[in-house]
Amino acid sequence: MTAESLPAVSVLVVTKGNHPGVERAVASLTAGDYPEQQVEIVVVEETGSPQAVTGERVRYVPVPETDRGYGYARNQALVHATADIVAFTDDDCVVDAAWLRHLVRPLLEDDRIMAVGGCVRVPPCGPVGQCESILGFPGGGVKYLHASVGAVITRNTFSTCNCAIRTEALAKVGGFNDALRYGGEDEALSREIAARWRVVYAPDAVVYHEPRDSLSRVFRWFIRRGIAQARMRTFTPHPGRARIRAVTNSPLVRLALLAGVAVILRIPLLPLLAGAGAVWYAVVLARFRWARKYYPSQKTYLLIPVVKAVMDVGMDIGRLASPYIGRGTP
Repeated sequence: MTAESLPAVSVLVVTKGNHPGVERAVASLTAGDYPEQQVEIVVVEETGSPQAVTGERVRYVPVPETDRGYGYARNQALVHATADIVAFTDDDCVVDAAWLRHLVRPLLEDDRIMAVGGCVRVPPCGPVGQCESILGFPGGGVKYLHASVGAVITRNTFSTCNCAIRTEALAKVGGFNDALRYGGEDEALSREIAARWRVVYAPDAVVYHEPRDSLSRVFRWFIRRGIAQARMRTFTPHPGRARIRAVTNSPLVRLALLAGVAVILRIPLLPLLAGAGAVWYAVVLARFRWARKYYPSQKTYLLIPVVKAVMDVGMDIGRLASPYIGRGTP
């Protein structure tokens, strides 16, 4: 693609309480190889003490602190976007120099495509952070990258840490659902767009997202994700089906069933749980054999089931806690 053939793009970043991070994100955006005259960068910060983010082509928009969530903030950013294509990244991300070129390419090649998600990697980090990426977090991680086999493929979800969307699609679906204050507004939006148009994943459009990189932080993050997922069910076409899926996939429910079987059959519970846990651990390792291609460390590989268990239990606790937690942003 020549510079003359590239479309204008509004790159939108929302932030709250992470000024150093958003400065790094903006610096990576301004250092990119996309033609300067074709890019505007809009930074929306929810703050009571505005501190402007400066730079070439950067527009800083402070909004009052209302704790209305990131969906609301992203809708505010959309108000200030002027291009027919908007791209999103987060304040804890750094984009690759060629990120935007690769992100918009599918939109230029196929008018039926309304949104593109890109590859989300983690920068050098510890084994827990590497496991997060292997398991598909954030934004699909190397799990999505591996599944793509280097090609643009159809997917029904994207993350606002790395995506581009046609504004006509956003207008037709009504933007982000700002009632989802605990998160998940990007997943809800992506599924709504994918239900009507084509959404793809572009593996060469790379951003680097800071991982949680500790089990305690992963656990807290997934509690919040569980709350968000429970709230999203309210807005799905078939909330009953979503509720059934959540129950059948629940590790806590499965443990309770296993304990019930042990009681009924008078089988010692601890040996049964230990045996089931060992089988599950081996199955998870077998599923993620491919991960060594990206992270060859034996420690990382053996930690994958542990991180997955922490994620699953945190998600479950969040789902269960959702009805008892206020509707505001924590």
